[in-house]
Amino acid sequence: MGLRVRLLKGPGVTKLISYMSNSMYTENKNPAIKTYDGFTEYEAGYSSINDRNRNRPTLLSENSGLLDSSSSDAQYMSSVSGKSKTEGSNSNSYIEIVKPGDNPRYHLTVEPDPRNSYATILRLDITDLSPEDNSFYLCEALSGPHWRAFTPTSAEPPGRVTVWFAPPAAEPRRVTEISDTIDTDDNSIQSETTTQQGKDVVYGLSHLPSKIACQALGQPPPQWKWVGPQSGPNVPLGEPNNSRGYVKTDYQDGEYSVSELTVPAGYWNVGVFGTYTCTASNRLGHATGHVRLQLASHPGRPTLRACKVEATLIELCVEPPTETGGLPLTHYELRIQTHPRGAFHGPFAYLPGRRVLRLPNLIPGYYYRFALSAVSSAGRGPNAYLQVTTNQLSKPVIKLLASQNYISPTGYNVHWNAETTNGMDINQYNINIRPVEVDYSMGEISGRPIGSWTHYNNIEPYCVVSAAEGQKMCNFPIDDLKPDSAYELELSGQNSMGFSETQRIIFRTSSLTGVNGRILNMPSTMRLTGISNHIQLEIILTTTTIMNKFTDYLQIMS
Repeated sequence: MGLRVRLLKGPGVTKLISYMSNSMYTENKNPAIKTYDGFTEYEAGYSSINDRNRNRPTLLSENSGLLDSSSSDAQYMSSVSGKSKTEGSNSNSYIEIVKPGDNPRYHLTVEPDPRNSYATILRLDITDLSPEDNSFYLCEALSGPHWRAFTPTSAEPPGRVTVWFAPPAAEPRRVTEISDTIDTDDNSIQSETTTQQGKDVVYGLSHLPSKIACQALGQPPPQWKWVGPQSGPNVPLGEPNNSRGYVKTDYQDGEYSVSELTVPAGYWNVGVFGTYTCTASNRLGHATGHVRLQLASHPGRPTLRACKVEATLIELCVEPPTETGGLPLTHYELRIQTHPRGAFHGPFAYLPGRRVLRLPNLIPGYYYRFALSAVSSAGRGPNAYLQVTTNQLSKPVIKLLASQNYISPTGYNVHWNAETTNGMDINQYNINIRPVEVDYSMGEISGRPIGSWTHYNNIEPYCVVSAAEGQKMCNFPIDDLKPDSAYELELSGQNSMGFSETQRIIFRTSSLTGVNGRILNMPSTMRLTGISNHIQLEIILTTTTIMNKFTDYLQIMS
């Protein structure tokens, strides 16, 4: 492979130099990928002067020569830092590739060194400098999958372009840590602050310190000043000579200057809550931002409903409250009452991510009342009440399914739905089948037995549970039937409460000449409740169907 040269830009350049200088990388099983302790770089996106068509990105310029370029800044930056360009712009691990044609102010050229014919010079000329040019820069040369060189190294000053400009804006910064440990003279206190619905509002508690933050661009790095509702517009907060319990911490995060203000606990003094003003200023100008610190309240009432009720089981579906009071939920508390005049048992805690509470081993036909509340660090919200009575134990309910698709010349695949049995498992299925002659004389199709019953007791069907309807669909194949013959089939199930209602069906098997089998009567459950979405029953009242029935009748009479 030929020599490839590229120019990298971003706050993550210094971190990348440190890793590469110390050779803190591991070879992946795929030789085209190198991993640098958090930096992943895909060499499939590189170009080569010896083989421009192999592994060549679609956006590579035809005239780029030695210049290496990936398909997009976002693709390379995502490979390096694992973030999109938008997310990575505030990160100190963000890196992008400087490409020709990306910015009309950037003029990137590759030319031979006049003093050394074996050397190549990569030159970047930037015209009309702007604040976005503030960054660290790195020149890197690669050849093959295992060789690379870069400048500057860790032993040299970092290559940086610094453009002085006034802070364009001071904006609130999201506090990433929901709870931070703050050391005080007395003990360690936890802050419970978070941001909701925009970065300009921060929620806190009166008995705990809160943290608010602002960020701004600017060179030289700006100085910060905070004022708040207790200080007035002219008294800065967090300064060593006038702290009043406020602590100000300034630091640099990439190109951003950040200032964090720790607000002391208010206890009974709610004056600490209100609007705080942060001002970033350097010798070229200043910018002001506002952050509102608001007292968090307890969450609202959640939504509670019974999504499944059986004899020994209740499933409660929970929807979180629309108003959380500003702080995230920590858990739910459930209390259970087993008598209208009895006390509530509990509370029982559940994580807020759980949307379904499953309560098994309940008493059949029993009264239960539930009280569910949402809890955050600000306290417990109001209860949502629900009263449910479990079902009585009952015999199983089975619905036989009918379809011509289940019929073959020598067999029938029995399908049925086992509906809820109120917590009682069906421990036995029985199938009986016998040959019959079809009788149409009574107005309703019936079968005249011409053989004895064949019993299939204690069968082990194949069953699957429908997640949409919560029903169990089972099937059991019956073989050794005669082609073009009519049969009567019975199906029943049993649990500890007794047998279900017997389901009956009459069908004719397919013939060896290719005539399809037919369902000759409809199961009673289908006639009473209608055809389910899962039942494939073809009832075509056409002249052909009537003629088929008339032909069967003539065969019986003859």
